[in-house]
Amino acid sequence: MRNPRKKSFFFNFFSMSNKGENMKHIILLFLLIPTLAFSQLEIGSYSIPEDKMYHYFAGVAITSISHDLIWEKTKSKEKAIIYSMATALVVSTLKEVFVDYRKFDGDDIAAGMAGAITVGFTIELDDLIRKLSKKKSTK
Repeated sequence: MRNPRKKSFFFNFFSMSNKGENMKHIILLFLLIPTLAFSQLEIGSYSIPEDKMYHYFAGVAITSISHDLIWEKTKSKEKAIIYSMATALVVSTLKEVFVDYRKFDGDDIAAGMAGAITVGFTIELDDLIRKLSKKKSTK
């Protein structure tokens, strides 16, 4: 028999007792719904080529790693985000110019920048959530 005092996951998820934690769950849910939907469906004949996925994930990796390194040097969040995204752009462009010079593809650079923008957006969203939770906890 279930313990009547123990609340279910869905009760805790939608309860109003911990609004800050609920907001994090809701944002995570809204960010994951398109991922889950598009991974299961092929809308029309649109599919993402494997090469573009590699460029996207390379942009994510380059931006994440360079962000940490730049932030440790500068201790500035703004500089770290801008410089790390610029690093992803430079690396993507240099790769296309010097490695794939015979079949230069601007879409590969765009895919790398999409990964960089995703990381930049995620870092800014995390900072915003932290600022709001600090502001709420001080009240």
